[in-house]
Amino acid sequence: MLPLHFINKDDYNLIEKDDKISIDVSNLQGSKTVNVKIEHTDGSIITIETRHTYNNEQITWFKAGSALNKLRADNAK
Repeated sequence: MLPLHFINKDDYNLIEKDDKISIDVSNLQGSKTVNVKIEHTDGSIITIETRHTYNNEQITWFKAGSALNKLRADNAK
């Protein structure tokens, strides 16, 4: 799970109950913003900026699926 915080608190009100939300974490880095794409049922799309608080080690764990997965992979080498 990647906790995200709204940079602009008013962006919270842009999300509707039937929206599809896409989050691209392929370039997740420490101290960087994360764009969240919101697709409304009418087909309109908006993108908002969010922030995460993960450090580089936590990002490595996130990408591995968990800290335990990362430790297991490291020990298997």
